[in-house]
Amino acid sequence: MSSPKLPFHEWIIISLLIALMLSLAAVTYFRDRDTLPETGQPLAIDSDTFKVTIHGAVSKPDTYTLKRGASLQVLLDLAEPLPNADLSKLKLKRKLKADESFYIPSKKLITVYLEGAVADIGPIQIYEGSSLHDLSEKIDLLPNADKRSLKKKRLLKDEETIVVPIKMSTRKKKGGA
Repeated sequence: MSSPKLPFHEWIIISLLIALMLSLAAVTYFRDRDTLPETGQPLAIDSDTFKVTIHGAVSKPDTYTLKRGASLQVLLDLAEPLPNADLSKLKLKRKLKADESFYIPSKKLITVYLEGAVADIGPIQIYEGSSLHDLSEKIDLLPNADKRSLKKKRLLKDEETIVVPIKMSTRKKKGGA
């Protein structure tokens, strides 16, 4: 029983495939050889630390070297978030991984217009997500302002007008009713 012979063009294809595989193996061998340390030099692997980068609304943006198991809160303590940093969507207890990068966004400002019993009538800028209660801590009220209207926890909306009412007098008139 004789084995079938391959046509000449199929031998050419097989030879080219073998040559391609050998050249790929040679390239891989010589390229990796340049990046490996020479014999006798230990690999510099520090398994106790890793690097993490942070930038955005922080006073110290940088790449920090942290210990394994460090949380996002540890990184934020080092980078010192700015007062306008929006940390609302961050999970501060989450463990960090090597080579992570964090961008800390700034809170968006909205404009609210003040009317009524306030010292300065007109627009004021406040961070998005602020409530009426937050606003009351940032404005000067007149002595006759009804502060109860600002104790609500509802969120402010951009371009909203807030009217601070004047207290109604609770004095009883002489002479009875």
